[in-house]
Amino acid sequence: MSAVIIDPIDKQVNPLKAEIQADKLGLGYDKLSYQAIADVMNTTVTSKISTIPHPNFRIWLSTSGLRATIQDIADTAGDSRRSAALYLLDTLQGGHGLDMSDADVVAMVDTLVTDEQKEQLVKLASVPSVLAYDVFGAAVSGKDILEAMK
Repeated sequence: MSAVIIDPIDKQVNPLKAEIQADKLGLGYDKLSYQAIADVMNTTVTSKISTIPHPNFRIWLSTSGLRATIQDIADTAGDSRRSAALYLLDTLQGGHGLDMSDADVVAMVDTLVTDEQKEQLVKLASVPSVLAYDVFGAAVSGKDILEAMK
Protein backbone atom coordinates (compact mmCIF):
# COMPACT_ATOMS: atom_id res chain seq x y z
CA MET A 1 0.00 0.00 0.00
CA SER A 2 1.30 3.42 -0.83
CA ALA A 3 0.69 6.24 1.59
CA VAL A 4 -1.11 9.42 0.67
CA ILE A 5 0.26 12.75 1.84
CA ILE A 6 -2.55 14.94 3.07
CA ASP A 7 -2.76 18.56 2.06
CA PRO A 8 -3.17 20.42 5.39
CA ILE A 9 -6.28 22.16 4.12
CA ASP A 10 -7.77 18.96 2.69
CA LYS A 11 -11.17 18.29 4.25
CA GLN A 12 -10.32 14.59 4.63
CA VAL A 13 -8.03 15.34 7.56
CA ASN A 14 -11.05 15.58 9.88
CA PRO A 15 -12.10 11.90 9.68
CA LEU A 16 -8.58 10.82 10.63
CA LYS A 17 -8.49 13.13 13.62
CA ALA A 18 -11.98 12.04 14.68
CA GLU A 19 -11.00 8.35 14.43
CA ILE A 20 -7.83 8.88 16.47
CA GLN A 21 -9.55 10.91 19.16
CA ALA A 22 -12.53 8.55 19.48
CA ASP A 23 -10.47 5.31 19.22
CA LYS A 24 -13.74 3.36 18.98
CA LEU A 25 -11.93 0.05 18.49
CA GLY A 26 -9.72 0.63 21.55
CA LEU A 27 -6.48 0.43 19.58
CA GLY A 28 -4.60 2.67 22.01
CA TYR A 29 -3.75 5.48 19.62
CA ASP A 30 -2.93 7.77 22.56
CA LYS A 31 0.09 5.60 23.40
CA LEU A 32 1.45 5.38 19.85
CA SER A 33 3.70 7.50 17.65
CA TYR A 34 2.24 9.01 14.48
CA GLN A 35 3.90 6.32 12.36
CA ALA A 36 2.68 3.56 14.67
CA ILE A 37 -0.87 4.92 14.41
CA ALA A 38 -0.56 4.85 10.62
CA ASP A 39 0.79 1.29 10.74
CA VAL A 40 -2.12 0.18 12.93
CA MET A 41 -4.67 1.89 10.68
CA ASN A 42 -3.12 0.36 7.56
CA THR A 43 -3.13 -3.19 8.95
CA THR A 44 -6.26 -3.39 11.10
CA VAL A 45 -8.91 -5.34 9.25
CA THR A 46 -12.48 -4.50 10.15
CA SER A 47 -15.79 -5.55 8.71
CA LYS A 48 -18.27 -3.35 6.94
CA ILE A 49 -21.74 -3.92 5.56
CA SER A 50 -21.91 -3.85 1.80
CA THR A 51 -23.92 -5.35 -1.04
CA ILE A 52 -24.83 -9.02 -1.17
CA PRO A 53 -23.86 -10.06 -4.68
CA HIS A 54 -26.80 -10.97 -6.90
CA PRO A 55 -26.01 -14.72 -7.15
CA ASN A 56 -25.49 -15.05 -3.39
CA PHE A 57 -28.78 -13.27 -2.68
CA ARG A 58 -30.67 -15.55 -5.09
CA ILE A 59 -29.18 -18.65 -3.48
CA TRP A 60 -29.96 -17.40 0.02
CA LEU A 61 -33.57 -16.60 -0.87
CA SER A 62 -34.05 -20.07 -2.31
CA THR A 63 -32.32 -21.99 0.48
CA SER A 64 -34.03 -19.95 3.21
CA GLY A 65 -37.44 -20.78 1.76
CA LEU A 66 -38.30 -17.12 1.31
CA ARG A 67 -38.33 -17.00 -2.49
CA ALA A 68 -41.87 -18.40 -2.75
CA THR A 69 -43.09 -16.41 0.26
CA ILE A 70 -41.86 -13.16 -1.27
CA GLN A 71 -43.56 -14.04 -4.56
CA ASP A 72 -46.81 -14.72 -2.69
CA ILE A 73 -46.58 -11.39 -0.86
CA ALA A 74 -45.82 -9.58 -4.13
CA ASP A 75 -48.90 -11.18 -5.71
CA THR A 76 -51.23 -10.17 -2.87
CA ALA A 77 -52.92 -6.83 -3.52
CA GLY A 78 -53.37 -4.88 -0.32
CA ASP A 79 -50.51 -6.53 1.58
CA SER A 80 -48.57 -3.75 3.29
CA ARG A 81 -45.34 -5.56 2.44
CA ARG A 82 -46.09 -5.83 -1.27
CA SER A 83 -43.82 -2.98 -2.39
CA ALA A 84 -40.92 -4.39 -0.39
CA ALA A 85 -41.49 -7.83 -1.90
CA LEU A 86 -41.67 -6.38 -5.41
CA TYR A 87 -38.39 -4.53 -4.78
CA LEU A 88 -36.68 -7.78 -3.77
CA LEU A 89 -38.08 -9.54 -6.83
CA ASP A 90 -36.78 -6.67 -8.99
CA THR A 91 -33.38 -7.17 -7.36
CA LEU A 92 -33.49 -10.82 -8.42
CA GLN A 93 -33.91 -9.76 -12.04
CA GLY A 94 -30.35 -8.50 -12.17
CA GLY A 95 -28.23 -5.65 -11.03
CA HIS A 96 -25.47 -5.66 -8.49
CA GLY A 97 -27.28 -7.31 -5.61
CA LEU A 98 -28.94 -6.30 -2.37
CA ASP A 99 -27.29 -3.23 -0.81
CA MET A 100 -27.52 -3.84 2.93
CA SER A 101 -25.68 -0.57 3.62
CA ASP A 102 -28.72 1.37 2.36
CA ALA A 103 -31.12 2.17 5.23
CA ASP A 104 -34.16 2.19 2.92
CA VAL A 105 -33.31 -1.28 1.62
CA VAL A 106 -32.81 -2.58 5.16
CA ALA A 107 -36.17 -1.11 6.19
CA MET A 108 -37.87 -3.02 3.36
CA VAL A 109 -36.00 -6.22 4.20
CA ASP A 110 -37.03 -5.84 7.86
CA THR A 111 -40.70 -6.13 6.87
CA LEU A 112 -40.11 -9.50 5.21
CA VAL A 113 -37.61 -11.43 7.32
CA THR A 114 -37.19 -12.68 10.87
CA ASP A 115 -34.39 -11.41 13.11
CA GLU A 116 -32.46 -14.62 12.48
CA GLN A 117 -32.83 -14.23 8.71
CA LYS A 118 -31.71 -10.62 8.92
CA GLU A 119 -28.59 -11.72 10.83
CA GLN A 120 -27.87 -14.16 8.00
CA LEU A 121 -28.23 -11.37 5.43
CA VAL A 122 -25.96 -9.06 7.42
CA LYS A 123 -23.37 -11.84 7.58
CA LEU A 124 -23.60 -12.28 3.80
CA ALA A 125 -23.21 -8.52 3.36
CA SER A 126 -20.19 -8.25 5.68
CA VAL A 127 -16.91 -7.76 3.87
CA PRO A 128 -13.40 -7.27 5.27
CA SER A 129 -12.03 -3.78 5.05
CA VAL A 130 -8.83 -2.06 6.14
CA LEU A 131 -9.45 0.62 8.77
CA ALA A 132 -7.46 3.35 6.95
CA TYR A 133 -9.60 2.82 3.84
CA ASP A 134 -12.79 2.98 5.90
CA VAL A 135 -11.75 6.23 7.57
CA PHE A 136 -9.78 7.97 4.84
CA GLY A 137 -10.21 6.04 1.61
CA ALA A 138 -6.52 5.20 1.27
CA ALA A 139 -3.49 4.02 3.20
CA VAL A 140 -2.08 6.66 5.54
CA SER A 141 1.44 7.64 6.61
CA GLY A 142 2.86 9.04 9.82
CA LYS A 143 2.96 12.44 8.07
CA ASP A 144 -0.76 12.14 7.33
CA ILE A 145 -1.45 11.50 11.01
CA LEU A 146 0.75 14.42 12.06
CA GLU A 147 -1.15 16.76 9.73
CA ALA A 148 -4.49 15.42 10.89
CA MET A 149 -3.66 16.04 14.54
CA LYS A 150 -2.57 19.66 14.11
